[in-house]
Amino acid sequence: MTSFELSETHDASGHRRALFAHDDGRAFERVVAVLSIDTECIWGFLDKFDEALFEMHYPNAIAVTERLLTLLCHAGLSATWTVVGGFSLSGSSGALDPRMEGLPRSWVSPIRAGDESNAPLWYARSFVERVRDSHPAQDVGLHGGLTHMVWNDPVTPREIVCRELQAGIQALGEIGVVPRSFAFPRNVEGYHQLLASNGIRAYRGISPALSAKLGRNVPGSIM
Repeated sequence: MTSFELSETHDASGHRRALFAHDDGRAFERVVAVLSIDTECIWGFLDKFDEALFEMHYPNAIAVTERLLTLLCHAGLSATWTVVGGFSLSGSSGALDPRMEGLPRSWVSPIRAGDESNAPLWYARSFVERVRDSHPAQDVGLHGGLTHMVWNDPVTPREIVCRELQAGIQALGEIGVVPRSFAFPRNVEGYHQLLASNGIRAYRGISPALSAKLGRNVPGSIM
């Protein structure tokens, strides 16, 4: 084996920056392992599961996420937590919330109205603030936008994607977070030019592994 891949990232202009460690003595500018965590909870499944099904598939999701943060901090490790904007809200009026205005009704209709006390799978501002204030410092990035709407380029119109992205940035801005890193919902890439124009400096791209290149299909799953 001639190389061991640690990570791959991209800058906001779309250029890949592959980070490799080789065992043959060649020098590189830097070697970095990037730990990236999608902090989405039920937002990542709002078009697939209701709360009961989500909890059946992912029991104790909040407690597990909190435990992971504790373990990382105790180990002195930093990670990038890519947060769905809606998850960082203290609460909302669901699909009728003004912050959802302009997004497809078919996508936002399952969003539950409530707050941290009665809809904890949807709203967890206190946890995101804990990530923000952790030591060692943790990076709070953005995962898609306000609602985890999938960016099906070119199916989703640019103006709607832009609205979703900016609303997510604004949601994190309510707690003083300016996201500089980004992860696409379900790794469906598109509209890369919007990232740079909205202050995003790096995004997580599709893995260079063969399974990812084959896609979400039977060969990819087998690989």
